[in-house]
Amino acid sequence: MMNLNKMHIQNPRLILGVDPGTHILGYGIIQYHHQKITLKKQGIVRLQKNKTAYEKMRMIHQNLVQLLNDFLVTDIAIEDPFYGKNAQSMLQLGRVQGLIWGLAVAKNLIMKTYAPAKIKKSLTGQGNATKSQVAAMAQKICQTDIIFESMDASDALAIAICHAYQPYEDLFQNKQTNSWEAWARVRGL
Repeated sequence: MMNLNKMHIQNPRLILGVDPGTHILGYGIIQYHHQKITLKKQGIVRLQKNKTAYEKMRMIHQNLVQLLNDFLVTDIAIEDPFYGKNAQSMLQLGRVQGLIWGLAVAKNLIMKTYAPAKIKKSLTGQGNATKSQVAAMAQKICQTDIIFESMDASDALAIAICHAYQPYEDLFQNKQTNSWEAWARVRGL
């Protein structure tokens, strides 16, 4: 088991936020230094519908490895999947998340997942904010006009910003829960 400690946190931190998807994967990279957030890059990876699951995973892997190497990322943050009724979609999202977790472990990066409501609340103060409200706050926080190719890109940027706002101690706690109620409470549901 990897032993992360506070010495692992570098300053400045380069945080990759990922909105995992099986058709479109959003990403946003920010630099967090002395409580200031600077946008480095954001965008999407379009995954063609006619590709196999393996080909999609290879495409995601190649794109994320390129981003990790180009920006010397220190942290990865991803959104917890939204639990819907389609089991096949959940399985596919789980594969994407597993691939991202594997990259984080292989590169010894800090890795956290966040519930959608926590991400929204971190940026807007409301857990039920709309995607456009979250995107507007992400622009304001980064102090730049951003033209998002997709809401997946703005969501990924919001995930990275949410991660930057977390206290150092929270990045190293592995909170275990023993009930569904406790699990939902930890995730702000």
